[in-house]
Amino acid sequence: MVRTYTDAQGLPFISEIDSWLVWREKTKGFTDLESFPAARTNAAYCPLCQKDRIVTDEKYGRMYCLCFMLQYQQKIGLKLNKYRTPFDLFEVVPIEKMDDRNQPDMIEAISAFKHFVNTLDSWLLVSGPRGTGKTNLLMSTAIKLGPMALYLSADDFEHRLFYALETGNVVRFMNDIKRAPVLLFDDWGTEYGQSSSGSSFVNAKFRAIINWRYAYWREFPTAVTTNWNPAQVLEQDARVGSRLRDDRRSKLLVINISDYRDKKNRRNHASNS
Repeated sequence: MVRTYTDAQGLPFISEIDSWLVWREKTKGFTDLESFPAARTNAAYCPLCQKDRIVTDEKYGRMYCLCFMLQYQQKIGLKLNKYRTPFDLFEVVPIEKMDDRNQPDMIEAISAFKHFVNTLDSWLLVSGPRGTGKTNLLMSTAIKLGPMALYLSADDFEHRLFYALETGNVVRFMNDIKRAPVLLFDDWGTEYGQSSSGSSFVNAKFRAIINWRYAYWREFPTAVTTNWNPAQVLEQDARVGSRLRDDRRSKLLVINISDYRDKKNRRNHASNS
């Protein structure tokens, strides 16, 4: 059932995430407005729902017209583009083709991310050493979720935060990251261990983002990877760690396998199937 919320004027509105899930189910993956004939002719009715602006669905309830929903997604995507960490799409192995190496940890992680992509109904914290496929899991998730997902590395977060500080845009930057429909934060913890006021500033801002999203966790799905082990997560930052490890809202995935990039263990990252 779709979650409804109330705005400052007391009017109900639909969750952004639920809106996107409905659009994905009904359109079966349309990503281009040109897929909708009426978008080029300013027709009065949506070509999919045949209604003016809204569609009523028995399963999900009253929703905005699918065409308007797509336009809304595109606006979100454009806003988040300036914050996304770039990566080579052709180097990313799709979740369903990742080599699990017959390891229970990786099998569980792949299954959890498939569920995350399909439902967006929980948070994920992925712990494990470098080279175990954590980044690929986030990148492949970002590709599948499209404009609703913000993939951001810890290094890029630090760089963009200080740029926002220099240009007087910290408040806007923080609000945009906080409110990204889906946040995929890679390599949390790389900024720790640096005894500088700058590092403390970065840590405080990341903590503020997680605290804010945690309060609205259903509306703002989040996945975070880290090289720390589960005990270190709480030792390094108890406030953030306690939220990311809250098993009522978040699933902890611990991947203890050898480095994919190690010559002794190198196999095709994708399965042969």
